[in-house]
Amino acid sequence: MKRDADGELVPRRRAATFPQLTRALRDYLSIVAKMRRDCGTVPGLLYQSSEELILATATPVWAKLGDMVLPPMPAKQCFDNAEKVAAADPEAYRYTEGFALMDGSIPTHHAWLTDRDGKATDPTWPSLYDGHAERQPAKQWSGRVVYMGIAVDRAAHCRWMERTGFANILAYREADMEELLKLGPDALA
Repeated sequence: MKRDADGELVPRRRAATFPQLTRALRDYLSIVAKMRRDCGTVPGLLYQSSEELILATATPVWAKLGDMVLPPMPAKQCFDNAEKVAAADPEAYRYTEGFALMDGSIPTHHAWLTDRDGKATDPTWPSLYDGHAERQPAKQWSGRVVYMGIAVDRAAHCRWMERTGFANILAYREADMEELLKLGPDALA
């Protein structure tokens, strides 16, 4: 137990399980997708938002940050970090982008790597997790993360970056995403 600002005892937060994290991430994506649809739809698009695209096409992948073996890379540069590792070893990793939820945090638009077996490896979050866990031990950080995203073949990702100038596939300009929202992941093939 710890004390709040008024000196009252507050129970510690329990670590979330993988199913709880998955449900929370799906709920978040559903709420945002519905909000975007309620604001109006664009004719001809199969998906009205990146959240809707991910909900419809991505399967949740569970991982523990402490089990990841990549050297830590700079925080807040997940798109570039994942792209650099995927470029350095395209046989081992594919750039993957979507949304992720780390236990103790909030759902985040994020990029990571997927290996041949579909296992998630994150070059960015393990070092962030270590810092959070060290600064806020009362939160009982579990290191559990649920990822939902689209793994992109290296050649397709290179074409995307050449066309748009950006590593990430779900952000920046809506015009860049239009084909993806119209066709789904097939647009990246």
